[in-house]
Amino acid sequence: MNLDKRAMRMVFNNLIGNALRYSSSGKQFKIRMGVEGRYCQIDFIDQGIGMDEKDRKKVFKKFYRVRNPQTQNIEGAGLGLYICNEIVKNHKGHIEVKSEGRDKGCVFTVLLPANGKAPESDNHS
Repeated sequence: MNLDKRAMRMVFNNLIGNALRYSSSGKQFKIRMGVEGRYCQIDFIDQGIGMDEKDRKKVFKKFYRVRNPQTQNIEGAGLGLYICNEIVKNHKGHIEVKSEGRDKGCVFTVLLPANGKAPESDNHS
């Protein structure tokens, strides 16, 4: 797969930084890598503040920030996840987030085509 290494480093640094920023100290953070079909899958798993469904649907939009008492003192412009999404899309991949709700952590999953091209029959584009 031909990756823009600098751009992908930005994606990974942002996802790791967010996981640490939105978790209290002492909480575990894991990165899991594998192959899912024709995709390389990288999961960023935290035990942070999590998010509600309404936020999960909007979190990759430009300038969107999760607003709740736990995030009010965390700095950010709401661009990091938007930029991550754009970079991953430009690599013919897909990024998504799962969370069971507040205080239950998040799993951000990056799916990148293992061969550098997105399969035409997959729904991940």
